[in-house]
Amino acid sequence: MYDRGMVIPALLIAILIPALVLYWMRTLDLYRTGEFRLLLACFGGGLLGFGLAYWVIRNLILNGVVSSLNVVRFSAPIAEEILKALILFLVVRSRRFTYFVDGALYGFAAGVGFAIVENIEYILGSPGAALGIAVTRVLSTNLMHASATAVIGVSFGLARFERGGRRALLVLGGFALAMVLHMLFNNLVTRLSSPLILLLCAVAIGMGGAGFVVATIRRGLREEKGWIEEK
Repeated sequence: MYDRGMVIPALLIAILIPALVLYWMRTLDLYRTGEFRLLLACFGGGLLGFGLAYWVIRNLILNGVVSSLNVVRFSAPIAEEILKALILFLVVRSRRFTYFVDGALYGFAAGVGFAIVENIEYILGSPGAALGIAVTRVLSTNLMHASATAVIGVSFGLARFERGGRRALLVLGGFALAMVLHMLFNNLVTRLSSPLILLLCAVAIGMGGAGFVVATIRRGLREEKGWIEEK
């Protein structure tokens, strides 16, 4: 039996805080170029991405392709970043996907959807430590997931107006950066032995990723403001 006194508040934190962060990110899009319907679609794509990633990673371990530790450190970041971002391949075709600010928001939404399901899995798997897991994850892992997919979204936004090899290079570069960020995070949390240092470093990576997304959105808004003033 789960300790409901710990699990229910933990689930509320694990679900509501990431959702509120996503809402706050959307408020930064002053010109509302990002469409709410597409934002929800990306959030749902992140939920689906978790299910696909869980299946892939589970089979890699069960079939002895790689060890559990190497899955966490290397295979999971690759598989998860690809599967989290699948929805972006569809959304980028929309006429409402107009700029890299949209890509940052849509990618962030997909990452948040993925992270929320992963939060629930971790909390229900360790009910005795549910509250601590929820708090630490919303400050670190959740922001890492969301920021990594936002990087991919930005690359889609930048590539939208390019052609040929440059377009492919931008998208591949976005995926590569997201995977490197994810691998750095996972290797860090599996190698550090000091709980305090581990927590500080994990939070620093999560917050740093979120800060990058905010800075990217603000840069895009400055450029959009310049275009509006010219017109």
